[in-house]
Amino acid sequence: YRVNTHMLFVKRLKFTPPPWRIFCSRRGRIVDQNDRTIAVIPKAGEVEFEQRTANLNLIATAPELLAALLEAAYTLDMQGTPLNPQFYELINRARGPKFEPLKPSSTYKGPAVSP
Repeated sequence: YRVNTHMLFVKRLKFTPPPWRIFCSRRGRIVDQNDRTIAVIPKAGEVEFEQRTANLNLIATAPELLAALLEAAYTLDMQGTPLNPQFYELINRARGPKFEPLKPSSTYKGPAVSP
């Protein structure tokens, strides 16, 4: 069992540490581990209930999803298989402008072509 080792990939980012959780789905409130409000999603009616619930779940897992994507990018890059450039763009948007953009470090050029 690994205990949040993937969170090492987001250690320098200054967001509120996970876990985040849905505290009150009726009120659309997401909180951190100390019950501090992270986000509030508009009440049902402004946003359809199913969409609102999906938004709550997505936001509540955002830090761990970013950490997992960063870990996957690192692991694949070290194996010589960089992610699609769109994934690096997504990672960089999530990390914010303060950090130097993440890009593949390997020299992988794609699969070898047979003559």
